[in-house]
Amino acid sequence: MDSTRLETFSDDPDDLRRVLVEFWYPTDAPGATAPYIGEDRMMYDLAGLHLLGLDIEGKINRDIRSHGIRDAPIAEAGGSFPVLLFSPGGGVPYHFYRGLIEDVVSRGYVVVSLNYPYFSGITVFPGEGYVRSVDFEDFKDEWFDIVVADVGFVFAALAELEKGHVLAGRRMMRSERWCGRC
Repeated sequence: MDSTRLETFSDDPDDLRRVLVEFWYPTDAPGATAPYIGEDRMMYDLAGLHLLGLDIEGKINRDIRSHGIRDAPIAEAGGSFPVLLFSPGGGVPYHFYRGLIEDVVSRGYVVVSLNYPYFSGITVFPGEGYVRSVDFEDFKDEWFDIVVADVGFVFAALAELEKGHVLAGRRMMRSERWCGRC
């Protein structure tokens, strides 16, 4: 949560801007792979809204296998890892880029993926509910400024990562990059 910015799309004038972030990193630990879309039933159901008409909305977690292991320890080998900040675009949540993200992670990168509330399709905050996207046909230039500020906030938060985090001391701060699509 960015305590320096208000959420301009909320009905509550005191709401602060939040960005949903997920960390992806190399691991050598065995474990059960996570579902492609996620374990949260609401996230799975809402993701189906993006897939209507493609005849895959009920099959995605059954037919598409992921390689990610939730809450796994970071790989012992490798020292530090370069960090790539992944920014989805066009109203699509980062979950739909999972195959791409997992491929990049398999090559020794840490990927920090963002979902921008009101801009990344449907953003599900675990245990709190969800936020729908704005209508992109009415896209306004100042919305891009919000996304850029979100990225700056996440970069600053990465620099201050607490010692107890799985990535503390294992990331190459000078090697962070931002990629995505608008």
